[in-house]
Amino acid sequence: MEKEDIKVFIRQEIAECFSDIKRDIAEMKATNLLQSATLTRIENGLFGDGQFIKEGMTTKTDICYEYVKKNKDSKIIERAEQALDDFKFWKTNQPIFQEILDRYKAMKWLFALMGISSIVGLLNIVAIIIDLLSKVN
Repeated sequence: MEKEDIKVFIRQEIAECFSDIKRDIAEMKATNLLQSATLTRIENGLFGDGQFIKEGMTTKTDICYEYVKKNKDSKIIERAEQALDDFKFWKTNQPIFQEILDRYKAMKWLFALMGISSIVGLLNIVAIIIDLLSKVN
């Protein structure tokens, strides 16, 4: 091979290498754009984009954490268990409580018919009875 042939051959090899490098750079740009779009979607999911997704997963997680912490601090589950036990007690003893309420209602109506709807009414009736007894004597 002659010197000029070697130079042409080297130039062709260099041109092929540069075209390979150029193609690899173009592929890397496309991959980088794809990764950038994916990263943007991940960031929008985590933090929200403020436009379509108002709250991201981090905000929602913080809200859930605060909700659970508040419920644990206020012992809502223990109080709910106590309320459930009280409800079960009421359900099993309902006839007894119903009888007590019925007697209270009957006494209330009896006092209302007698004109004793309050302590003042009771004192008024006692005063009238004392006044009548004093006039008899």
